[in-house]
Amino acid sequence: MAFFHKNETDSSSEPKRFVRLVMEESSDGGCCEVWADRQTGVQYFVRETLDGCGITPLLDREGKVLWTDPAFLPSKDV
Repeated sequence: MAFFHKNETDSSSEPKRFVRLVMEESSDGGCCEVWADRQTGVQYFVRETLDGCGITPLLDREGKVLWTDPAFLPSKDV
């Protein structure tokens, strides 16, 4: 997804803001991914198809945004 890979070509040594935690391809040619924001720790579900894509924050049973301590996020995309 272009939004998350926007700064991949940036030659600075700073890590990307978003890191992919999960990626699964689907039979329709698209994929489902979970990304996390390195600054806030918020996790997002991304559904990408040949026709477009959508993004939404992941929520727990109580409707609260899923959050991971940024210190525990992996340094590279899965």
